[in-house]
Amino acid sequence: MATIPQEIERAKYISLSTFRRNGAPVATPVWFATDNNKIYLYSALDAGKMKRVRATGKVTVVPCDVRGKVAAGAVPTSGSAVELPAERGPIVHGLLNRKYGWKKHTMEFFMAIPEKLRIRKASADGFVEITLD
Repeated sequence: MATIPQEIERAKYISLSTFRRNGAPVATPVWFATDNNKIYLYSALDAGKMKRVRATGKVTVVPCDVRGKVAAGAVPTSGSAVELPAERGPIVHGLLNRKYGWKKHTMEFFMAIPEKLRIRKASADGFVEITLD
């Protein structure tokens, strides 16, 4: 288990690359939090990144901006990801709340509107723990 590089610790977003079964990477910018040399994030349980974590567990992470643009010279770090049981959700949410505060609460408020209006079906949260190589 490697320590988390400072550039990842300080980043607001990371580009999380998960891998399809054929080995093709799929990058997604995500919010994350760190604790005890592990990276934590959450996503909709039925999201593609969650399916790919379940299928391969192989990931790379690199700091990025909100749109996923990786800074010049940033080096991806590989690791392994596992889906956490739902009981660990409050811990992950607590870490993210501490890091993002009102921004996370605001995002969740607006994400819930289509679900309340029944425009989009509500999806359960899936939680991921990443250990870097």
